[in-house]
Amino acid sequence: MKYLSPELNADPRIVEFLSARGITAEDEIRDFIRPEVNIPELLAKFPDLSKAVGILKNSVKSGGRIALIGDSDADGLCSLMILDDALGSAEKSLFVCGGPSHGISPADIEAVLESKPAVVISADVGISEHRAARAFRERGIKFIITDHHYPSGEAAQADAVIDSCVSHPETEIAGCAAAFCLAAAYKLSLNDDFEKVKIACDIETSGLSPSRDEIIEIGAVRFSGFKVIDRFSSLLKPSDRISSEISALTGISNIELEGAPERVETLRRFRQWIGNDTLIFHNAPFDTSFIDAEFRKYTGGALVNNVIDTLPISRSALPSQSHKLENLKDHFGITADAHRALPDAETARKLYMILEHFRTPAFKVFAEQNLPLAALGTVSDNIALKGISRALVKKHLDGILKIRRYSIRSLIKKLGIERESLKQDLSTKLIPFLNAPKRMGEAPLALEVLKADSKKTLSAAFERVKELNEKRQREMKQHFDGILKLIRDKGLDRKALIMVKAENLPPGLRGPAASKVSRIFAKPAIVFTASANSWTASARGAGRDMLEMFSKCGAGAEYGGHPGACGIRMKKEHLQKFMDDCETYFAGLSVKEAPAADIAWDGWLDKNIKSFLDILEPFGNGNPLPLFAAVGAECLSASQKGDKFLLRLKKNGKLLNIVSGEKPDCAVMDVIFTALERKKKIIFFLKSWKKK
Repeated sequence: MKYLSPELNADPRIVEFLSARGITAEDEIRDFIRPEVNIPELLAKFPDLSKAVGILKNSVKSGGRIALIGDSDADGLCSLMILDDALGSAEKSLFVCGGPSHGISPADIEAVLESKPAVVISADVGISEHRAARAFRERGIKFIITDHHYPSGEAAQADAVIDSCVSHPETEIAGCAAAFCLAAAYKLSLNDDFEKVKIACDIETSGLSPSRDEIIEIGAVRFSGFKVIDRFSSLLKPSDRISSEISALTGISNIELEGAPERVETLRRFRQWIGNDTLIFHNAPFDTSFIDAEFRKYTGGALVNNVIDTLPISRSALPSQSHKLENLKDHFGITADAHRALPDAETARKLYMILEHFRTPAFKVFAEQNLPLAALGTVSDNIALKGISRALVKKHLDGILKIRRYSIRSLIKKLGIERESLKQDLSTKLIPFLNAPKRMGEAPLALEVLKADSKKTLSAAFERVKELNEKRQREMKQHFDGILKLIRDKGLDRKALIMVKAENLPPGLRGPAASKVSRIFAKPAIVFTASANSWTASARGAGRDMLEMFSKCGAGAEYGGHPGACGIRMKKEHLQKFMDDCETYFAGLSVKEAPAADIAWDGWLDKNIKSFLDILEPFGNGNPLPLFAAVGAECLSASQKGDKFLLRLKKNGKLLNIVSGEKPDCAVMDVIFTALERKKKIIFFLKSWKKK
């Protein structure tokens, strides 16, 4: 891995640390150290985008109303704001699910139907909403689902589905990221010329001269907007063998070319296939000179199609960047196989889309205003901070401070959210504030706050949500103290999976309680609440896939969600078997040992801890805080600060001040600790210690 360090400008210690975390492939390390939200590649994961965009454009053109209904938590609310912004002045109505449980209730369906929509878009909900889908379908209403949950059984029938768990399960994103994809696709489709049919092309040749050398392979992709319509790919039999240099460069062998179609037949077929469509090349003069020469020689006419060349466009947009197709592919994170005609044509198509549409001033403004909302929803929903979700939070969360929407700007100011402690403030102030109405049974209030466009419209709703949030905090403290006591009294904290029956806990606090239990004990947790005939539970995974467990143990129950946070409902008589099955399931998994240190504390870390943490953050589910080991540290003092102790340790002649929940009874010890930056200060926290 050391050979990567100079290229990535990263200290070898960081690369080694990532390797220890299982991030070993070159592209994975590069993406971690230099994360970017690759919007074109993200949009490519959803095959129904073109269909969904077509439905929206038809509705807007005909003046039809579009109803947006989202889950009433922070993720769903952010999803609604993103879609609302994209649709602009289109006729639309916004709704939230009544809560506190996840899903579209009969009352929610009636409210949506009363608005007489032509199209309904669900946000952070919908994939399991068969009743809602049926109601819309029976009335001829188009239904588009944007969601990130796995369906409970079969997916609900919709006209278009934008759900990563359905189309691309290995990509874990929040509901607001799925909503952003639809919103972005719709905004891009409004650009002039976006949906006009074009063909991206590339050729491989036997040399550099169109008068002496020949085309040996043609690749082309016909597309309209995001939709690939057709592809053309063929080798062409040359008049002579190609050189070993050309074979090495193109990956095409003479053996392959011996069985290639005849040149005249292929060129005539390609000419007929391209028709009069506009052609796109990267470095068009090279490709078109060969195609024109061979068209004249073998088909009796010149190449007359309009041509777009992405090379001068890239030079204008990125003057200091290398403009070779392969280098631009790496720069923009375009995924395609290397140096054959069809993969290079696909790269040219994606490059054209990026340069001509994704980099326009209008789309840049849209992305700058809405990617931070997608990042906020990602943080709020316990999504694993890996891949695209980590890049989204790392690159765009701080953009929340630049959002122009009046309600967001006002909430940031009123709640005292500061740049120096942004992620902590968003997690402890804004997100709980947005979630409070759902938790406390007044879900529409949160939407009322976010729709506010003046001090007058915001004031009353803000004060009411503030009251609800304070009430939620009081109730949570009252009930959670009892939950903790129950866990400790019954020794549940010694189990691999913590399951708690909290019969008196308000249903709206079930999810937050499960999150707190999981966070405090660093273990998967399930919290159950009871109704007349059933038990309902919220689960949090602490790195385990709880949805997978539900699929194995929840026979006959209703469940849904995503791996890190999900819920289940079952009949009362099924509870004990479910709990027994869950214990058996966890017993069959590999036991997670007490966390071992990731890296030894040394002089380099002592000097570079801030930059080290800056590269690794954001921390959370899927990307835990690093653990450091200091062997043979000398404890100089332990002073009590409230319910904590401040330990002054000495290691290799350097002092370490570490916050601890207990006072060690030894002078020299081995410690494992972590570090966190808060308001520009690095604070160390003790995780475990052992007498030396």
